[in-house]
Amino acid sequence: MSYGRGTRTKNPGQWFARQPNYKNVLLVLHEKPATAYDVAETLGMALTTIYKYLTHAHETHAIHIKAWIHPAERGPWRAVYAIGDGVDAEKPEPLPQAKRVQAYIARVKADPTKHAHLVRQRREYREKRKATANMLEGRKFKAKPVRLPDTPIDPLLKALGGYR
Repeated sequence: MSYGRGTRTKNPGQWFARQPNYKNVLLVLHEKPATAYDVAETLGMALTTIYKYLTHAHETHAIHIKAWIHPAERGPWRAVYAIGDGVDAEKPEPLPQAKRVQAYIARVKADPTKHAHLVRQRREYREKRKATANMLEGRKFKAKPVRLPDTPIDPLLKALGGYR
C-alpha cells in the first residue's frame, strides 16, 4: 500500500518538471532576473511554493544567484535569480547594528507623527522609572519577622530566623 505521491519520493526532479507552475517560474526568470518576491507577485503564488521551486531549480543548476539586494526598509538580503548555470554571487554580511539603528532613526525622524509619538513614549517611560525609583527609595526592605503560634521554638532557629 502506498501513501502520498510515490513518484515524488522516487525522483523529485521528474515531479518538479511535470508541474506547470515550475515551468512558469522558469519563464518569468527567462524574461529578466528577479527575486522570489517578484516571481511570487508576478505569478500570484505563495512565497513558500516559489522558494520550493527556486531551490530545486538552483540545486539542478537551471538557475543561479546573480546578485543580492537589500530591501529598502529592513530585512535580510534577497537573492536575485537568473536563468543559466552561472557562478553564484557571494552573499554579503548582514548590516551592522550601528547602521540599522541609524536607518531606524532616519525613518522615525522622517515621519513627524511617529517621531512625536516616540518622544512622548520615551518621556512617559522615564517619568515612570523615576517614580518607581523614588518609591523604592522610600521603602524599607527589611523583612518583618514572622509571628508563630505559641509553640516552643528552638533558640538557635529563633536566632537565625529572626522569630520573636
